[in-house]
Amino acid sequence: MVGKEECMEIWALKRQGCSNRAIARKLGIHRKTVKKYLGRIAPTSREFFQLETTTDFRM
Repeated sequence: MVGKEECMEIWALKRQGCSNRAIARKLGIHRKTVKKYLGRIAPTSREFFQLETTTDFRM
């Protein structure tokens, strides 16, 4: 199970142009898990704003 913050990271990385496989490698989860969470409804822009202001994505 992926937590809310990690789910938001999946969406943010996808929005930056990362492939599902690259996202899985960066987060240490299975690529099918990435696909599963990307198949759900996208988070609201408010949630993205909160995540982007509190998380550093340089990996």
